Amino acid sequence: MSNVFKKWMIGFSFTWIYVVLILVYPTQESVILPGNVQNTSRIFTIDGLTTSSMQTIYVINYEPLTYFQRTILSYDEAATIAPISAYEASLSQLDMYKVGQIQKESAYHLSVITAYKKASQSIDYQFKGYSLISKPNRDIDLEIGDLIISINGLPLTETTSLVEFFRDDILFIDLIRNEQVLTITYERNIEDIPLYVYPMFQLNIVSPPIDLKGLDSFIGGPSSGMMMTLSIYATLMEYTFDVTIAGTGTIEMDGRIGRIGGLYQKYVTVYDHVDYLIIPFDQLSILEQVDTQKVIPVKTIDEAIAFLETIK
Repeated sequence: MSNVFKKWMIGFSFTWIYVVLILVYPTQESVILPGNVQNTSRIFTIDGLTTSSMQTIYVINYEPLTYFQRTILSYDEAATIAPISAYEASLSQLDMYKVGQIQKESAYHLSVITAYKKASQSIDYQFKGYSLISKPNRDIDLEIGDLIISINGLPLTETTSLVEFFRDDILFIDLIRNEQVLTITYERNIEDIPLYVYPMFQLNIVSPPIDLKGLDSFIGGPSSGMMMTLSIYATLMEYTFDVTIAGTGTIEMDGRIGRIGGLYQKYVTVYDHVDYLIIPFDQLSILEQVDTQKVIPVKTIDEAIAFLETIK
């Protein structure tokens, strides 16, 4: 074998290795891209009533990006590329799916509770506890989906302020896992991931009955909470609309509309196809560089309902 050929083979080998690394080697970054809409008529039905249909929006979130993917997506103005957070890095793909489903269940049930109360309909429910969606560290026996029912001997309610507990260095956590009650001692380290939780409810009596079909969907997350609440409320009030309404935002237990991720991508997804886009007021600045004629920012669910009253 000639020296020239050997040099060519060595050069080709290094080039091939470099190309492979670029194509498959992961970065520590993620991307959010425009997604699609889901009509609320596919998420729930209420006995005897026609669903007052609105649109929720979901985006595509992918991680980790390869260097090749990052290079290509850096030219896409609708893509947001960001470092993977310590919280995201601590979760497996299965964990992230479970987290999304927990967030969705919490949002749907809170939407039903809020809408039925606002519409003066019959509803009886029970607060179950707070479902864990983070793993503080790998040495503590806490799992995604653990239902926390008390901390330091104090039973949790839907009005409990968890901030005061999470300042303590040692927590004695009572939780339910696989129908068993466990007590876990958690000694906090400064580098630990925070304890992130979502309130969980059991709907006992709901009249008229509602079927939450969307709980079986693979789409997860809490960002449909506001639009679910509005659509359920409008259905109960038998409102009809001649316009297309989409939106995004969480529903909090006190009626506030919470922040969500991927707002710009959600705007890109629906803007040309809707008459109104309802968003959290706190995030209006994200869209300040675009035409906001259709955008309706709201701080609370009451403000969102008041807007619906003007267009029904």
